[in-house]
Amino acid sequence: MYPRAPALSRRAFVALLFCTLVSAGCREDCLLVASCCTSCDDATATERCGECSAEETPAYLCPKRSACALAHYIGEGPALCCEGSCGSIIGYEAGEAICRGEDVYLHECAVESDCFQIHRALAFGTLYLPFHEESSGSGMPLSALWGAEDQVWAVGAQGRVLRREAGLWRAEDAGCSEHLTAVWASSDDVWVVGYSGTVLHYTGARWGKVEVPTSALLTGIWGRSATEIWIVGEAGTILRFDGMSWQAEESSVSATITAIHGTDAQVVAVGPEGLVLRRVDGRWQRDREVGSEALLTSVFVDEVQGRVWACGLAGTLLERTPEGRWIQRELPLNAALTAVWHDGEQLWVVGYGGTILRGVNDAPLEVVSYFTAAGAADLLTIYGGPRALFVAGARGAVLRYDWE
Repeated sequence: MYPRAPALSRRAFVALLFCTLVSAGCREDCLLVASCCTSCDDATATERCGECSAEETPAYLCPKRSACALAHYIGEGPALCCEGSCGSIIGYEAGEAICRGEDVYLHECAVESDCFQIHRALAFGTLYLPFHEESSGSGMPLSALWGAEDQVWAVGAQGRVLRREAGLWRAEDAGCSEHLTAVWASSDDVWVVGYSGTVLHYTGARWGKVEVPTSALLTGIWGRSATEIWIVGEAGTILRFDGMSWQAEESSVSATITAIHGTDAQVVAVGPEGLVLRRVDGRWQRDREVGSEALLTSVFVDEVQGRVWACGLAGTLLERTPEGRWIQRELPLNAALTAVWHDGEQLWVVGYGGTILRGVNDAPLEVVSYFTAAGAADLLTIYGGPRALFVAGARGAVLRYDWE
């Protein structure tokens, strides 16, 4: 778990951010204010309208720890610091305007550094976590992730299938051009579903298209094992694989079922208008105690305690307790949420606008901030593997957060 540092002054951070990026300031009577010293050893930085004189040195040209630079970036303080290096995620304010020992000043660090980002998060009340961008090689949206052993699979628009192995993503030729919506895998047994009743199967050697008793849009897939798998989709479609063939199951609903997940003890599917279906004694039953009318986009069932989480549009996050009671979880923002995952201790939710939320045990969820060179993309899917958490979405974006 990354340690928390004391909350920082938002004003101090914003002021330093402006100085770091612009190396100057603004005032009402002057469009651009330059910070000037007689030399880099001069601890007095004087503001000039426009440019420094020929006899003066601009502060931003001086070494970052010179007297002139410190006067420009920090002034009378406080100094914003990080422990040890720009790669540190432990930040603090130094009231005397001097960082401790070998610690670094924030203005010494690049915007993409952990130090800069942790100060940004602390200033604006978010939780910074070092997510790493990965190159998927795809500019198309990625709609679903799943992993098995040391491999992670991603699927998306126009038949895109990607496999991550040994830290690298590469495209698979699955022989399909339909949009793909969901993936589930057990070892080298991989199933993918998508538009127009598309079901693809990989057996460890090659991909093949599987005939199923529907041409409906298929939106979700999950399995207990390679011989017990469910698919859901539009018009209340539910299909079950018994290891030999796919058979339709009666859902008693006509709406599009958007997602499915389960454990050995229970299987749950969700959809629009707060639709929750639970498979009880081999039959699907509607849970009418949900208390929500939202379009639910994702569901996750905890294997240990049997809790269920479902997220959806309009900032909806629902939780079903082990006692069977549904509660609405409070969120720190209102965003369209697309996927939910629980790793046994931490609850993760992602959504549009690059939204990532995290809650530890039953603590309130926090907004996670992170840095991406390409800017925030709509996030559509999440998967937690044994070594890392993966998030993917629009523009082929893939983010990885390594477990500590």
